[in-house]
Parts: sequence; structure tokens; C-alpha cells
Amino acid sequence: MASLALLAASFGLAALSYYYVETPVRRFGWLNSQAWRPLAAGAAATALVGTLAFVPGNQQERILAERAVQTSALLAAPPEDFGAEAMSPAADRAFAADSDVIVPDPSLAKEDNFDVGDCASLASDPDTKECEFGDEDAEKTVALVGDSHAAQWFAALEPVAEKQDWRLVTYLHNSCPFTTEMRVAERDDDLQCTEPNRETLDRIIDRGDVDAVVTSYYANVNFVDSGTGHRPGAAGFAENWNALADAGIDVFPLMDTPRPREGAIAPDCVAQSYEEPQECNQPRSEGFDGQDLTREAAELAPRARVLDLSDAFCGEDSCPAVIGNVLLYADKNHITRTYMKTLAPRLEEEMLAAMEEAQ
Repeated sequence: MASLALLAASFGLAALSYYYVETPVRRFGWLNSQAWRPLAAGAAATALVGTLAFVPGNQQERILAERAVQTSALLAAPPEDFGAEAMSPAADRAFAADSDVIVPDPSLAKEDNFDVGDCASLASDPDTKECEFGDEDAEKTVALVGDSHAAQWFAALEPVAEKQDWRLVTYLHNSCPFTTEMRVAERDDDLQCTEPNRETLDRIIDRGDVDAVVTSYYANVNFVDSGTGHRPGAAGFAENWNALADAGIDVFPLMDTPRPREGAIAPDCVAQSYEEPQECNQPRSEGFDGQDLTREAAELAPRARVLDLSDAFCGEDSCPAVIGNVLLYADKNHITRTYMKTLAPRLEEEMLAAMEEAQ
């Protein structure tokens, strides 16, 4: 009897989903305005429903099923203050409009981590992969360079490049900030960064078609002190940026994203405090703890123009774990693709202003 009841309920949910979610979603114009939107909506709902088979307990199954339907509806017709659009100085807008669903669901956070396919080299790889996206005949070519914290910006930069008709080239190497100075982890472990970074610099310059480089790195790493008189790592960033500028290439370093709270992994914290995700917020002073070398390096490379979107992640006092119904962290420190996509308009505005200033 229980099986029959479950089967009947499944058909009921399927009918409700068809008439009240699938049909409206297919007809909603927002989905068709960007190629990624219907894929995101479908993937989010499909992945979440797929987890039900592995979650024990009818109550939890019911909750997850409800969230799957709510997720589809939210992605089909997101409110104006969805994701980054909800950030305010108070940083207290975890939920937009009347919806209290979180996208992606915390249980699926790792599936919404940065994704550049096979275009990111492993930390131990001896070279850095080069990948290209967009029109080969585009008038402007922009390169995204750095470690996984540069790679996470791909989700925001790719739609900007597509809209502006830029050619996008990537040189992404996990755990390898784009600096000439050596990480402590490279000295003590099997990382290979210094030589691949040198080769990447040469390749970018030798191409002859790169107009601008966007770069970022995970600021919570340590570099070997090479006696530059500056904090280890800073002079090495500046050296690469100056070399690019000497070749006529604009350099736009991005300030790193904030760190989540210490202890529990951010998505796990949100899963435990789903209705009150503010419990997982991080004080801004700890999210940005002063370790980022970007500003110091820019003082040594004055032609570089720093892009700072910190206020899109944090308010005056705190850095939320959920902003405008969107989960911020996919794991211990990377931002979800969903949130990064909502940042595309802000990134575009910052980049265009910096490019105009560079002329």
C-alpha cells in the first residue's frame, strides 16, 4: 500500500509540475533571453530531484521535492533582486521578494562550483592549458589568467565577453597565482607554478592579439620571501603585470572574493540553518582579512587597474552566505556559478569603465 501511495503521489506531483511549473516556464521570456537560463533551471531541478533516492525519510523527501519545484519556478522568473542585485550595505537580504528557497540547494553546492571543462590545469601539471571562446574574428581579445579563484570568475566574464563580442582566452592553473614568486607549497610540495607562469606570460605576449588580461588569485596562500622588500608575492605579481603593460596589454586584477566563516563548510552551515542563513554570515573584517596582495602589487604596477567588486559580496559589516536567494559558496572558498552569473552586469560595468580609463 505504501508503494502504491508513493506511486500515486509521484503522478500527482508530475501533473502539478507539468501544469504549474513546466508549461509556464517554457512560455516565460526570461528563460529564452540567455542560453544558460533554461539549462540552469532544468539542471537545478533535475539534480535536486535526483538526490531524493539517496535521502532517507519521507519528511526529508517531501521537503526536497517542494524545494525542487520552488527552485524551477524561481529560476524561471527570478525577481529583480535575485542574487547580486539583492546586495545592500546592510547585507541582510538573504531572500528576495516572497520566496525563501535557496539556489542551488546546499546539498548540491559542490555541483555549482566553477566549471571550465578541461580548461584548468591541475596543480601538478607542468604547463598551463590555453582555451579559447567566442568569435575568432572578434576585434578585442581578453584573457582570464590565474588559479581557481580566477577560474571562478569565468561564469561572470563569459557572458560579458559574449555580449561585448570579445574573444575570451583562458590560462587557468589550479593553485597557481599568476606571479613570478614561488608559493611555499610549491617549494615544499609537488606544485608546478613558477615555470608554467613564465611560459604563460610569454604565450600571451607572443600571441599579439590579447588586448586585456583579467586575473585574480586565492589570497589565503603564502609565498617564499625572495627579499624584494615587499610582502612575499606582491613584487612577483607586479613583475608580470608590468611586462604585460610594456607589451601594450591592459591589466585588470580582480580583488579576491571573501573567505567564509572558519569551521563548518559554508554550504553545510546553510543546510543546517536553511530558514535563517544569516547564522552563517561572516564579519567583513574576517572575510577580507588584509592578506590580499592585489592593492600592494598594483602600487608597483601603476598601469594595472584594480577591479574591486567586494561590495557585491559583503555589506558594511558582514559577508552573507546567501544573497538574494542564491547560495554564495560552493565549497570551502569558491563562489557558486549561479551567484557569479548574477554578477555579470556589475563586472561588465567595472571593466568598461576601466577600459575607457586605460585609453
